[in-house]
Amino acid sequence: MRKFTVAAGVLTVLAGCGGGGGTYIPEGIDLMVSSITAPINCGWGADIDIDVVLRNRGKTESLATWTVEVRFSDDTVIDATDALLATYTVDGLAAQTDLPKTDSVAIPGSGVDGLYYIGYMVDTGDDEEEEVENNNVANKAIYVGAATMPDFTVSNIVVPVKILATRGFPVYVDVSNQAVPFYGTLKLSIYVSTDAVITPADTQIGNDVYVTNLDYMASTQVHFWANIPNRTTGHYYVGVYVDAAYEIPEENEANNTVASIMYVGYAYPASDAYEPDNIGQYATLLTLGGSAQTHTFTPGTDEDWFTVNIPGPGTFRVIVDDTGGGDADVYIFSDPDGNNLLTLGWTYGSEDVSWYVGGATQLWLMVDSFDQKPNATYTIRVMFTP
Repeated sequence: MRKFTVAAGVLTVLAGCGGGGGTYIPEGIDLMVSSITAPINCGWGADIDIDVVLRNRGKTESLATWTVEVRFSDDTVIDATDALLATYTVDGLAAQTDLPKTDSVAIPGSGVDGLYYIGYMVDTGDDEEEEVENNNVANKAIYVGAATMPDFTVSNIVVPVKILATRGFPVYVDVSNQAVPFYGTLKLSIYVSTDAVITPADTQIGNDVYVTNLDYMASTQVHFWANIPNRTTGHYYVGVYVDAAYEIPEENEANNTVASIMYVGYAYPASDAYEPDNIGQYATLLTLGGSAQTHTFTPGTDEDWFTVNIPGPGTFRVIVDDTGGGDADVYIFSDPDGNNLLTLGWTYGSEDVSWYVGGATQLWLMVDSFDQKPNATYTIRVMFTP
């Protein structure tokens, strides 16, 4: 038996039928763990039952007596250093035969709450000579701790700073599970509110989004397309509610919402014709060698995004001139989400920034105000030298 690591979860092996196109079946002996079924969660010191199916996948009968070990690990690498929960022997196994068993084990009495793994190791003493020796270990994840239910949270919401009423816009948010793994379908809903307290009584402004399965401490980003109904010009809160109907019991039901403020109107106050352009998805297209564009920071915390298509290898250059009393800075990214910053210009006064590009590509630029002076203006122009 050699040490081998597999992904957590229920392990299923298809028997196949041999021959061309089928699953390979060894001519010799091949002992393995076909599947593990265990509780999703339990407390420290708990007694649990585990259903396991041991298998001889090979075409030759196993005649030797071989050992099975059940271990408790904090990672997916199951070996003899992990805590031993149980051990027993199996007196041989006929060719291509399953051996279902139910093993009762006791989880260690104490530890740090979190995700652990029940691991099975077959033929630990190498008592049986196998044709395949790299499939003798399998594991199943289990949450161990005081929590008995999942705990969903939403965070990192991204909405436009301002938007025209009735115009659609994207919203991004992260949903996470901070407790017991969840295997099912989770619903997220989006609302607009006059305050930061989001409730199902607020106006829903987009279709529900569904997430399937969230393990312990897992997180995923979801995307809404929202549309504000006709409203009085002003500031509103756009918020996301996870499990708003309380369909799934949770450890904490008070952390299921997140919101961000945005301006809604029929015209932008003291702004410019390029809005909304405060996220990469709304970036204004710039033309290489074209005329300078004039933009306004409204409010002072405004961010303006731009994109430019680079035709091939060469040096890209952007010039940002302050024209209205502020201090604009410029950032160059390789992606519209601003995750990969290439270079930036943030000196006092005008910015003149160059970046060598190795081939045809698309770049994104973000300009913001260092001093956050409202209604300050600037111009931007871009050039390219092959």
